[in-house]
This record gives sequence, C-alpha cells and structure tokens, in this order.
Amino acid sequence: MPTSPSLILATLLLLGATAPTEVELTSLTLTDNLRSRTIPVQIAFPTPLPATKLPLVIVSHTGGGNAEQLQPLLSKLALAGYLAVAPTHEDSAVGSGGGAASRPRQPLRAGVPLWESRAQDISHLTAADWDKLLPTLAGKIDTSKVAVIGFGQGAYTALLVGGALPVWNKTPADLRDARVSALVLLSPPPSNQQGLTPASFSKLSLPILSIASPSPTTRPTPSPHDLSPEGNKFMLSLTGATAATLLPIRKDTPTSNAATLVTIAFLDAFLKSDPAAKDLLVSGSVIAGIRDIATFQSR
Repeated sequence: MPTSPSLILATLLLLGATAPTEVELTSLTLTDNLRSRTIPVQIAFPTPLPATKLPLVIVSHTGGGNAEQLQPLLSKLALAGYLAVAPTHEDSAVGSGGGAASRPRQPLRAGVPLWESRAQDISHLTAADWDKLLPTLAGKIDTSKVAVIGFGQGAYTALLVGGALPVWNKTPADLRDARVSALVLLSPPPSNQQGLTPASFSKLSLPILSIASPSPTTRPTPSPHDLSPEGNKFMLSLTGATAATLLPIRKDTPTSNAATLVTIAFLDAFLKSDPAAKDLLVSGSVIAGIRDIATFQSR
C-alpha cells in the first residue's frame, strides 16, 4: 500500500474522524514581556471547525530552520483536527536551512542560551490565551491537551519541556512544562550529547513517540525511547529516512507520509483519548500499510 496522503486520510476515517475540507493558515507575533522577546508564530486550523474542540499541537523547528518551513506539516495536523502552532526560535537563520553561511534572522539576546530560549518559547505558547489570540476559535480550543512535536534540535527542545534534565555547568536544567501532555520526537538527539546523560530521562513519564531511521551501528547509543520510564513509549523506525525526508517540507515523501500517519494516530490516542487509535499503536497495526519501510516498537 503506498504511503500517500490518501492513506493518511483513510486512517483518519478508519478512526472515525470527520475530515475537514480546508485549512486556514495565518501568522501572529506574540510578545513575551518577561523576556523582552517577540515570537513569530505560524498557525493552522481546520475549516469548517469540527464539533469537538481542537487540542493544541506545538511544532519546534530544527536548528537554523523556521516556522514557515513547517506549514505543510501544520496543514496536515489541522486536517486531522488540531490547532497546529509553530514558533520561529531565536536560532532561526535567513536562507533555506541555516548553517555556517547563514546569519540569524533576528539579533540574539546576550547571555541567553539558545536551548533555554527555545524551551521558554514553547512554554509561552502553552500558557497563551488562545481564545483572545484567535477570536474566531474562541471556545473551540482545548488547551488542557497539549503535545509538542520537535524535529532535530526541536526534538531536544521538546525533551526539555517534557521533563528531561540535561546537566549544564554541573547543574540539572529543569525546564519542564506541566501543561505538556505528550511528545513526538523526530530525529531525537543521542542520549549523550547536549548535556544529556542516561539519568536525564528518568522523569519522562508522559507518552512519547520517537521517529528516526534505523541505527547504522550494531551497538547504538541508547535513545530517549530506551531510557525513559516504561509506559506509552513508541518508536517508529523508517528505512531510508533522512533529516530531509522525515518532514513534508518541500514535498511529500514516503517517509514523511509514514511519519505523519503514525504521528496523527499517536496524537489521537493521547490528546483525543481515541481508543481505536490507541489500539493501532499498542497492536503495532498502525504500520500495517507501510511495513515495507517501517518497524514499530512499544514499551
């Protein structure tokens, strides 16, 4: 079975969702007065609005990226019945992907570590009054159900707000946001980089979906999936996946469609409390149509 957008739609229908027909994309600039920081935000939501409230999903881009690159993923999440929001972090760079030849999109604030700034961006969004920010959606947003999706450096950001404790300057850095109830980690960092140690994951009790390509080594470094406490932890491994093909940035790919399909099932299970979606995950049948490129584990 091809891993196409139609497969994603078919899965939504299988789960009993009424698929919206369109997506509205908009942008806002939020102000965090406590940090003297403005946060550009891209937003997507479905139209017409479904009868049920829209859980909030926040997507954190990779290092040097930006929120605009995430619009295709935001649109897919909106079609699945979510308010999808992506901030542009301070490490965003002018150009297509950042890197040494790029320059910051905006001046970096002196003395603020980027990893800390990123996590604080997410927490500002989880605490925002979305009814006031989006009056047309007033009363239709469920901020009691919040997931954070992170890609690359964004996965590290998601781990921080989810409760991971990296050690910086010999001190554990606690940036946990209690409003976050689930994480999706796309290309998560190794467990021995950026201040992370095996002990950093001991308090990650919330549901987590990790998505990556299979390890090329026979003795890979243990992942957040391996080290976090058991219970509602899922790992999707996609053969041939690369950083460029896990997300539908420039175009859909088999791996980006597969990642989106499983991500939506995971969000439906833990943000919408959908028992059919949970069954797909627990049984592993969520990858029934993509076994040619996918393996799936749960613990």
